[in-house]
Amino acid sequence: MPGEMTDDANPTWWYESGGRQAGPETAAFLHQLLVSGRVNAATRVWRSGMAGWAPIGEVAELAPMLGAVAAAIPPSLQAPPPPLAPAPPAYGSAGAFEETSVGLLILLTIVTFGIYGLVKFYQTGKAYERLAGRESKFTLYFWLFIGLGFLGFFLNAASGFVGVPVAIAALVFQVLTLDQALDVREEGMRRWSIAVPVTSGSTHKTFLILGMVLSVILVGLVFTLIQAIKWFQDWNAIGQVARGRVS
Repeated sequence: MPGEMTDDANPTWWYESGGRQAGPETAAFLHQLLVSGRVNAATRVWRSGMAGWAPIGEVAELAPMLGAVAAAIPPSLQAPPPPLAPAPPAYGSAGAFEETSVGLLILLTIVTFGIYGLVKFYQTGKAYERLAGRESKFTLYFWLFIGLGFLGFFLNAASGFVGVPVAIAALVFQVLTLDQALDVREEGMRRWSIAVPVTSGSTHKTFLILGMVLSVILVGLVFTLIQAIKWFQDWNAIGQVARGRVS
């Protein structure tokens, strides 16, 4: 659920707007939205203490506002409410932040030649977007990194060093992908007041870049593994709080 109620005497409300959750706002503000027509009786709302989202018309504390609003609007201007869009998915859920066994992840990543690790990393990035309540360029950069990486590999295999510029571009998008994931991670932690010690973004990017630059020797793999271990250790630490706060 969204944030917690800050004042029992004056509860703050979250409301549905354009398929997304907005707020928190006071009941007086919701009244203004009703008068302006930006929300209606079918708009779903939630505040701390409610079991789930419910239409304004079914919330005992807010339903009386509807009669006052209707009386203030001339009948010629009254219109039936538009169809209600499907409820947006929860920005966080217990399933979205399941704990990851770092040792098993590393093993499966090695066995699958990196594929399993990429899939799990993508899942964490999307979960952090939901935690932040917004989309980013994470998905775009991730698939550019994957696509250019495969293209560079095949070009190098077929024509020597022709694919080197493509491979370099893939590495650039790999760093950009991580940067986007770090941005939404930090935004999500601030949004839900999740204060847990995590590895800094600069440290993550340093280990990733060192792993790429030194990939031709064994130490490059070590840096890559360290960065992956720290990423999923951070994930588990954040998830412990997120599972109880946003589920």
